[in-house]
Amino acid sequence: MRVKSVMTSPVETISAAAMVREAATIMQENGFNALLVPGAQAGIVTSTDVLGVVANGDNPDIISVGDVMTAPVE
Repeated sequence: MRVKSVMTSPVETISAAAMVREAATIMQENGFNALLVPGAQAGIVTSTDVLGVVANGDNPDIISVGDVMTAPVE
């Protein structure tokens, strides 16, 4: 199976400066489990990253995607 057959195209992205709540909203509204974070330090933010913010009792309105994303990705 090729990745192309199961991926969303075009790839959905979000800024590292965006808040975690925005990432969660995009994922929930579109049925995504992850968003690509483009830039010099490219990364990925996943639903697990978002869940970690909530489980830790942190405020998703003040935690940035850049704070919780996995980077670098290749």
